[in-house]
Amino acid sequence: MPLIPNFIGPLRVHPEGFTDQDKPVLDFFGIYLFLDDIIIICLLIFLYQEKVNDELLFIILFLLLFS
Repeated sequence: MPLIPNFIGPLRVHPEGFTDQDKPVLDFFGIYLFLDDIIIICLLIFLYQEKVNDELLFIILFLLLFS
């Protein structure tokens, strides 16, 4: 039995995505999230929780996430 299950409801986990940059790490309702996307999302959540008031930083990170 693998350490990380391959799917939990609509969320599919692809552990090979951690070593291969061309494969997504998560698949959520057809939205593929690669490792760099997950890092940006975690950074956005951290900055929001720390109440950072730099709007330009948030805009740049959102643009980087959606590009």
